Amino acid sequence: RGEAAGMSRRTLGGLDGPDADADFWRWARARGVVAVRCEARNVAEGWRGIVATEDIERDAVVLRVPGDILMSARSMERDEQLRDALRTHGETRSMTPADKLAVHLLLEASRGRGSRWHEYISRLPRAYNLLCCWTRRERAMLQDPAAIAVARRARDATRQSWERARDVLAALGLTLANRWGSIDAWRWAHCTVSSRTVYVPYDAAGALCPVGDLFNYAPPPPPHRHAIVGTPLEGGDEGGEHDDDEGE
Repeated sequence: RGEAAGMSRRTLGGLDGPDADADFWRWARARGVVAVRCEARNVAEGWRGIVATEDIERDAVVLRVPGDILMSARSMERDEQLRDALRTHGETRSMTPADKLAVHLLLEASRGRGSRWHEYISRLPRAYNLLCCWTRRERAMLQDPAAIAVARRARDATRQSWERARDVLAALGLTLANRWGSIDAWRWAHCTVSSRTVYVPYDAAGALCPVGDLFNYAPPPPPHRHAIVGTPLEGGDEGGEHDDDEGE
């Protein structure tokens, strides 16, 4: 379950208690992250955010993040296990850059505290409300056939990307048996990549940027205890509804 995979049950915060975010910032600063005239604080809307500490001019730099802590195509190349799996199994399935970044994220999440990004990954949301996550019942509530079809296509596209990635996932030991290779785990990774990456010129998928994605951040009101049913990210008091599409 969550603890066995090195993941917290909380939607946000790898550790419970008032020092959880302080631990994250110590981790970030130790790796060269510098916030300029701003800082992380608890805010009324969204619980956690970035707040200006003084006036900031237009086009001013407000955050510096070393490139070597971004999760991107470059960090994939530095991981021999991932690089070999992608070259052996990924090219024949026409995986997209976003597919590959999702695999990268799942592999690092599965490593738990052994991942150099553990402090970051353990603070990512455990649930998303993107269209690809909507259940059949939720899609039906849209009522308009065209809107329902759009939501269904989003769901189908995520499943197709999972099918493209399954050989690579299996080669990395991310399987249905340990749930890191499940469609639910894939949907979580896909949504993270879809909603939280920042632009970089060398990767069409963008990059996952520790601290940087807090600038565009609006989680639901606390308590933050959502679950992804049927994956190692499962847990908490407010588990989501499992989708019965295609017997998933």
